[in-house]
Amino acid sequence: MITVKKKKRGFTFIELIVVVALVAVLAGMTSFFYSNYYLKTAAQSADIQLTSELRKAQMYSMMDKQGSGWGVTLTGGNIILYDGNTYASRTPAFNEAYSVPAAVGISGFSEIDFARVTGLPQATATIVTSGDGSTHTIVVNAQGVVATH
Repeated sequence: MITVKKKKRGFTFIELIVVVALVAVLAGMTSFFYSNYYLKTAAQSADIQLTSELRKAQMYSMMDKQGSGWGVTLTGGNIILYDGNTYASRTPAFNEAYSVPAAVGISGFSEIDFARVTGLPQATATIVTSGDGSTHTIVVNAQGVVATH
C-alpha cells in the first residue's frame, strides 16, 4: 500500500516572529518621521500665522477699521490680533486668537501696535520662531515692513 504524506501548511513560529519584528521596526520609523514632520509643519504654520496677523493688523490700522489702531500680542500660548491702541485698551469683541502648539517657541516680542492711518509700528521687533530644529526670523522695522528671513 502506498501512503501519501500531506504537506502541512501554515507559518512557523520563527516566520511569525520575523514578521512581527519587521512590523515593529516599520511602526517605529513611521512615528519618528511623523514627529519630525509635525514639528516642522507646526513651526512653519506658527511662522506664517504670526506674519499674517502682523500684516493684517497693519492693514486694519491703515484702513482705520473700527476707528483705532490694531495690534498683535502673544499671550498664554495664543497669537491675538486685537482692536485698540494697546492690548490693555483693546475691544475684546474684535479679538482673533490663534493657538500656538506647545512644541513651537516664539520669542522677541510680547506686543506690537500699529498706528491709525500710517500703519507704522510703535516699536520695532525681531521675532524668532523655533520648533523644527531650526529658527525662523520675522522682522518688523520702523517703516512697518514685516519681513521673514
